[in-house]
Amino acid sequence: MHAVIHLFQDSELDVRLRDLVDIDALLRTYMQADADWCQLATRAQCHGASGLLAYALRYCGLWLGTPVREVVAPPMGLACRGMDWLMSATMLPHDPDTVPGLKRRMGGWAAQVRYHRLRMPPGLLIRHLTTKMGRQLAHAVRFRAASKVRDTGAGERQAGG
Repeated sequence: MHAVIHLFQDSELDVRLRDLVDIDALLRTYMQADADWCQLATRAQCHGASGLLAYALRYCGLWLGTPVREVVAPPMGLACRGMDWLMSATMLPHDPDTVPGLKRRMGGWAAQVRYHRLRMPPGLLIRHLTTKMGRQLAHAVRFRAASKVRDTGAGERQAGG
């Protein structure tokens, strides 16, 4: 359960595929009898992590072919579709030599929002995200202005040179 909770409660999903592979190995090694699966479901319920276990079983089964049993209610509906998008956008490996695409960047942003939503009341979350977005916009404006100054200066040096 420790690995499951970390996988779905931590902020950065893009470095977590290994955790899913670890969960796959644990399930394949230790989940042999029906009693093992019942104990796992009970532990998840005790920790308030039945939903997290359902997602772990879902992605282990879908992505890694892990033989899983339905011991907790499977994720369904809009939340499940949203998590499917988030997982495919952030968790699957990408080419490190290329700039991440829009889906990956949006997925990373959505994962951060989800992470903070799990830890903050709505009012504080809105304030936090607004402040963070304002800082990022200010940084982007300063960066763009600095780039224009550098570009203008380089053009003048070449023309006058």
